Amino acid sequence: MLSFRAKALSSMFIFFALCSSSWLNAAEIVPKNYNNLPVIILKVDDLKNYKLDVLTQQEVAWDRFISFVKANKMKANAGALGDQFDTYNAVDVEFYEDLKRDFLGSGVMELFNHSFCFCPEAFDSGSSYSSQYSVLNNTQAAVKKAIGVTMIGFGSGGNRKTSDTVKVMNSHPDMKVWFFGRPEMNGIELDTSKVLNLSREYLYSDIDDITSTSVFLSNFEKVKGNPFMVYQGHPGKWNNTQLNNFKSAMSALLAKYPKLKFMTISEYYNYVTGGSAAPVVASPPNPPSNIEIKAY
Repeated sequence: MLSFRAKALSSMFIFFALCSSSWLNAAEIVPKNYNNLPVIILKVDDLKNYKLDVLTQQEVAWDRFISFVKANKMKANAGALGDQFDTYNAVDVEFYEDLKRDFLGSGVMELFNHSFCFCPEAFDSGSSYSSQYSVLNNTQAAVKKAIGVTMIGFGSGGNRKTSDTVKVMNSHPDMKVWFFGRPEMNGIELDTSKVLNLSREYLYSDIDDITSTSVFLSNFEKVKGNPFMVYQGHPGKWNNTQLNNFKSAMSALLAKYPKLKFMTISEYYNYVTGGSAAPVVASPPNPPSNIEIKAY
C-alpha cells in the first residue's frame, strides 16, 4: 500500500499533469469556420516573373485571375519562388512594382514561401535540416529584399516527407502557417502553439481541372462542415477554358453561399488565434545592381 506521503505526491503529480495538459491544449492553434461555413483559402502556386514571358501569357493569365478575385471580394495566396525575386534588372523592377501595386497593395493577395525554385528535392528525403532551413530562409530573404514583404506561410512540393521540415517550421521565426504539414513525424512534433497546420485532409479540389460546376457544388456540399478548405491551382498556366470554368464554379458557389468567406493565410491565422500576424510590408531599399542569393 502507498504511504500517505506517496499518495500525496502522486495526487500532486496528477494535478500538475492535468494542469499542464490543459495549458497545452489551450495553447494549440485550432482551425475554425466562419458563418457556419468553411473558410476558403485559395492557394495559387508558382508566381513567376511574368514580365519575362515574351508572349505575356503569364501576365494575362495572372491579371485575369486577380481581376476576378478582386471583383468578387475574394482573397488569394500566391506561392513565391525565391529565384523570381533575386535580381534587379529593369524587367524585374517592373514585375515587383506591379506585384506591390495591383496584387499585394489591394489586400487581395498574400505571398507564401513556395521554395527557392522548382526543386522539390530541396525538401525530399535526401535533404538535411540545415539545407532545408537555408532554402526556406533564402526565399524569405529574396522576397523581403525585393518588395519588403516578410512571408509567414510555407508550402512547397515534397514539404511533408521528412521530420527535418517539421523542425524547420518549429524553428524559423517567420513561419506561422504550413500548407499540408505533418503534426508529427518520426517522433518530432509540430509546435501547434506556433504554427497553424492547414492539413492535407482539407485540400478539397484542384481548381486547375474544374470541368463541371454542378459537380463542384455537389462536392462542396459533402464537406461544408469543415473549418476551412484549401483550393489549389496554377492560374499562371490556365487557358481560357480553365479560367472560365473556375469563374463559373466560384460564381455559382458565391451565389449559393453569399456569406462564404475567403481569407489570406495571415487573416485566417489572426482569425483563429485572435492575433495580429499580418505579413510585414515595407518599401524596399534602393535596389543594388544584383542580389547574390543562393538556395544551397
